[in-house]
Amino acid sequence: MSGFIRRYAVNIIPTDYAENEAWILFRLNEVPIRTEQDGDFDALALMDVATGIIVGMDMVSASSEEITEIEARRLLKAGDAQVGFLPCQIYVAAEAHTAQFSATARAMGATVEAVPGDAFSEITEEARVGFTKHVLGVGNHEA
Repeated sequence: MSGFIRRYAVNIIPTDYAENEAWILFRLNEVPIRTEQDGDFDALALMDVATGIIVGMDMVSASSEEITEIEARRLLKAGDAQVGFLPCQIYVAAEAHTAQFSATARAMGATVEAVPGDAFSEITEEARVGFTKHVLGVGNHEA
């Protein structure tokens, strides 16, 4: 059923999904990314559950409790542009402030399911670690 939010524990296993059947919305950074000129930012990403490929990413203000409708649309359109369509299912962390993102995704035809963030932390770990290394420059100067 499109446009419905379900809230219960779920075990997300990549092999249970076809490519681009389901995406995960998550934050790539553990702490806000600081800039002198524009303030602090969070990097939000949409990842395909089956492949682990990031299909969309956007930098949003870390001072906002929640992303705006414009930011949500931009993120969803980035995924749509890369893949050619939106998935049937998008998972979001139940403990995150995702009401605006969820409403926007539902309006665009996706079902949104809020699950505990640890349900997909293992799937997103490599992307988060890689992003941290890239942003902080850790490991980039090894011989």
